[in-house]
Amino acid sequence: MRTIIARLTESETSLNHPENRPSKKFNHKDPNLGQVYALVAAEKEVVMSAHDHIVLTSHPPVGGNGLVVYNRKEGRALGEVTKFLVYNARKRQEEGDSAAKYFERTECVAGVQDARFQELMPDIFHWLGVQRLDRFASMSDMKHDALAGQGIEIGERIDLPDELIPEDARVEMEAKKAAGYFTQTDIKDQDGLKDVKGRPLF
Repeated sequence: MRTIIARLTESETSLNHPENRPSKKFNHKDPNLGQVYALVAAEKEVVMSAHDHIVLTSHPPVGGNGLVVYNRKEGRALGEVTKFLVYNARKRQEEGDSAAKYFERTECVAGVQDARFQELMPDIFHWLGVQRLDRFASMSDMKHDALAGQGIEIGERIDLPDELIPEDARVEMEAKKAAGYFTQTDIKDQDGLKDVKGRPLF
């Protein structure tokens, strides 16, 4: 399947005719632009996960189909340096790293909370001919809304099991759930978010 996708990418995008298709930038050889991984078994449900430049592991059901779309949008498309500046600011703020101020710290450093334009994310799914995702393994409301808004049917939504979230990652996860991330667990109010603290810097 990887060979087929590679061949299609070369023949149908700017890799083959850059002068004719300057607007198409997807390149399976260049991790700076995007990658697609497909684990395929015919006539089985499709499990899909879309990621913005993170390390990930995705396991489709036994005998099922899996599709992982990997986009290069480091640190909410604000860049890797900005991402680490935000991490540093979160840890060094007077009250410590807190879910209540998770997004505020990004805005203080970068001027915006998020620079990603998720409306462009479904393009690769249209190009691959994907019309339905049986299981959507992403909690992101922005990714879900972008896909659904462009006519891609989504069946079951899956959130990350609580036991798989590291203790120091709860600041980010609780803030994102309060901001609209899909979850089947309780969503904390502003007072509850203040109680979710990350590890101290020292």
